[in-house]
Amino acid sequence: PGYRIYTTDSSFGAVLVAEFAGGSGREEDPYLVANADQLYNVRNHLDKHFKLIEDIDLSGYSTGKGWEPIGDERTPFTGAFDGDGHTISNLFIKRPVDPFIGLFANSGLDAKIRNVGLINVNVTGYNHVGGLAGRNRGQVTNSYATGNVTGEAETGGLVGENGGPIA
Repeated sequence: PGYRIYTTDSSFGAVLVAEFAGGSGREEDPYLVANADQLYNVRNHLDKHFKLIEDIDLSGYSTGKGWEPIGDERTPFTGAFDGDGHTISNLFIKRPVDPFIGLFANSGLDAKIRNVGLINVNVTGYNHVGGLAGRNRGQVTNSYATGNVTGEAETGGLVGENGGPIA
């Protein structure tokens, strides 16, 4: 757990790459997220606990449709994500005909997202569109987003459609 094997050329063998910077995904020992690739891996563990340990720049995901939201309409993020005061910058998503668009597509009833700062977002979707979450049913605490968010319906700077507490 916590590692995946990647290989590009069988003559060199497998390369062991850490999926996260540490942790086990439990509440008392969250997965530690230190870079954009590790943030991308959150989608593989939607019910686990995570903590940012570095500021993250998502510029590397700024071509084509950009960032693929974490989770989706039917499979929401239900874990905990603590930004620990760090920021995520340059989130780019260009999916004008897709619903549930944001860093997280959909945060479920048990989700807890806190202490996350999103800087310079450029997010476009159809409906349920927000910088942090397209739809929120969980708890969002001490979080913000700056930049541009565009959608046809249920659109907001931080959260597109909200059904949970935001403090």
